[in-house]
Amino acid sequence: MRTRLLFMALLASNVLMAQVPLKVKTTEKEYRVEDATHITFSEDLAVQAIHTKADDEILLPMRDVREVILRDTLQNVTNYILADSDCKIYNWAVFSDLEQVYMGTHFYSNFADPAQRGNATAFTPELRSRFALFVPTDSAFADTVPYGISFVSLRTAAISLLYNKRNSGIPVTVRLCYYDPETGVVKQRIPSVALSNACIARLLNEMLLQHTIFFDRPEDRELGIRSGNEYFKTMDGNVIRVAADGKSVQGVLQMDNEAKGLEVFTTSNIIDSHQKDNGTVYKIDSPILPPAIQKSAYSVLSGEGYEEFFKLCRVDYDVLEALSLVDPDYPASTCEKLRAFFSTFVKKNGADYNLSFFPNHPFTLYAPTNEAVRRAIADGLPTWESLAGAYGGGVGSDVEREEGRRKVYELINFVRYHFHFGTEIADKLPFAAREHATPVILPDSHTTPQLRVSSAGNGTLSVTDATGQTLQVMDEGKNVFVRDVECSENPTGTSISNLYMEHSSPGVIHRINGVLRYK
Repeated sequence: MRTRLLFMALLASNVLMAQVPLKVKTTEKEYRVEDATHITFSEDLAVQAIHTKADDEILLPMRDVREVILRDTLQNVTNYILADSDCKIYNWAVFSDLEQVYMGTHFYSNFADPAQRGNATAFTPELRSRFALFVPTDSAFADTVPYGISFVSLRTAAISLLYNKRNSGIPVTVRLCYYDPETGVVKQRIPSVALSNACIARLLNEMLLQHTIFFDRPEDRELGIRSGNEYFKTMDGNVIRVAADGKSVQGVLQMDNEAKGLEVFTTSNIIDSHQKDNGTVYKIDSPILPPAIQKSAYSVLSGEGYEEFFKLCRVDYDVLEALSLVDPDYPASTCEKLRAFFSTFVKKNGADYNLSFFPNHPFTLYAPTNEAVRRAIADGLPTWESLAGAYGGGVGSDVEREEGRRKVYELINFVRYHFHFGTEIADKLPFAAREHATPVILPDSHTTPQLRVSSAGNGTLSVTDATGQTLQVMDEGKNVFVRDVECSENPTGTSISNLYMEHSSPGVIHRINGVLRYK
């Protein structure tokens, strides 16, 4: 199974990593791994892989893992959280053994530095800032804020969390209010809506990920949020921005509110910090707010400045039927799957259309200007309009059908080649070129052309396509952070039994004055 290295869970030195005892508690049993070297997670954070010195992998479903203990202790930065009486909600979310809060203690214990066990004053410099936790106080959670997913008919709702240890199951009460994203005004309470414990647990789990950073970039590892970079990816794939003075942070919704000139929900101030051997805890006066669910890739591309590229994203299903790529005589469910396969955007349980090829995965889009797309069309790029004119009335021969299909694939792959897996941000510090896979599969060779991305620093970003052409991200229109959300259900009524984000695909859009080509 391919896993993504999210963090080195034990040590950075291969010498010191040898023969590190590790104890794992699961829902079924408890056992020891004597020669563990590091831990990785699958890209969807569903599976934890414990690697050993013998290059073995022990695969464990995340939902089954209750605790991972290094050298039989749990001495790490979360001990500070546990001792803080101002953070009871966060304490409970981290240390609870409730099944739905599966990113609990074992998740954070993986950051511990076993070389420093029993020696709190000794620090290994390269491990000093392995990760950061931003912990809102209980009073911060008590304020009503427009956090994350909306709960009522997929409209934006503001929430507040109150700690009540007398609550059965989960000692957290959630209150909901209507929220106007355009003005930032929290309106009246939403009456008679009850959230199940599963919903609350999922919400707390999302908050933990949104407030946790692992410094996977080498330039960030020693100094963390003070490395000189401005943007950092959280464990749920979203982005936070750190102020130049290091005294405050912003989630994407807060950045957007500030850009709109709103005076509320713009900043989370750091009021205290504690450095430990395996990371830093930052106590903040308000939760970090992820992107509003209304801010999707679809909503951005359908706005001003992207009209020509957006037209290419909107598939003409009549053309697909005329070319027998979708046969209307197939069962309805089959036709729906085929249309989704060819589509850029599909409608799911979300506030907007979602990208069809990025379920639950971070992505980057380099969106060409209108002028760049018009130049490509003048150079022979097919459009859905031109395909409808040529093939919308049907085809007369197999040769004509094959030519039409070739043009459909050319257009679809042209659009998809402007996306790649993983987020690349135009930030302060430079980085060397690195390659990213795209959602393009060439019909002849069944290969996937890649994009190469690098930065000279100072907010620049360069993308090089398979032909060797290099384009620069434009200053106006870079670092537009979005999120595609799919819910487990479309909630209506007064009781929400099992609402959570089934898929969340955070992304960033950059404008480019040119088009990318794979041939």
